Amino acid sequence: AHGDGTYTVSYCVELPGLYKLHVRILQINGEVSLRKEIFQSPFSVLVKGGAELQNPNSAQSNTTDQDVCTNARQATQGRWVRFDQAKRFNLVPRFEIQKWEGVLEMTRDEYVWLPYSCRIRPMNYDDLKALFRNLSHCLCCDSYIRSLFSDSMLYLGIFNKTYHRNTRTGRLIHSNWEVNGVSMAWHDKKYFEDCRRKRPNGFSIENILTEQVEPVANHTTAEDDTHQVGNFVFFVGHPWSGDHRGAHRTNNAIQIAQRTAFLNLGSNTDIFDALALTFPRIYHEACDGSHVSCIISGELTLLGFWEMLILAQLL
Repeated sequence: AHGDGTYTVSYCVELPGLYKLHVRILQINGEVSLRKEIFQSPFSVLVKGGAELQNPNSAQSNTTDQDVCTNARQATQGRWVRFDQAKRFNLVPRFEIQKWEGVLEMTRDEYVWLPYSCRIRPMNYDDLKALFRNLSHCLCCDSYIRSLFSDSMLYLGIFNKTYHRNTRTGRLIHSNWEVNGVSMAWHDKKYFEDCRRKRPNGFSIENILTEQVEPVANHTTAEDDTHQVGNFVFFVGHPWSGDHRGAHRTNNAIQIAQRTAFLNLGSNTDIFDALALTFPRIYHEACDGSHVSCIISGELTLLGFWEMLILAQLL
């Protein structure tokens, strides 16, 4: 900010090409705005020169040599790349190209999410269904993670339509529930910890958007049990929504919540950075004013699929 109503911003572009740069006003003087594009946005930007890949792991100059992602921290730090450019600049292994093409045909999309320091394995519907079948999960605490699992379990055939309706929009929407191995604690930490003591063999996921994230000890009382199994993941910083505006959560507040989680939860807690993954596409891929995961015409939304695909890397 220059103090005269003008601002200077910067953005790292790795690959040459013709880009459309969208500039949207998210907040004005700390207040949430209408999130509209400024006059003449999007702008056309032509980037020339060679590729300058942002790979934090300097020992791996070829991104196709990277190891498969094993934690959400690494997997959610990356960028969306159009698939033809990913192939052109050797950003995906040749032996996975055909399977990625199948994934993109299934999702009706042309972009892939490429982490900076690890590699995501492509999986289709049958792969995800086989992985998540017969797993148990403990979830807490708000509608973002509830909608992700409720809709994904329907998509994968683990929930039937009645289970989905009851947990997503019906009588259990703001309640604790347990259905087909999936336990949801609605803002109830004790119910969540009780579930974790049953040793889920899938995921224990906590998700709550707040600027005051508690120290990691308050999140891992059950995880510290030597008999604990499964994967503990903390979802952080889910994108703006109508609900957030109603709660006076500015984009800056959401980023504070994101940053606070990374600072306070400690390096031993695996963090799924939902803001980093979804925000670049939130204006086109959100399913409603509050969530990025839902079933539309019998299909899981694009960002919902990618969130489940990233979680599948950890299994």
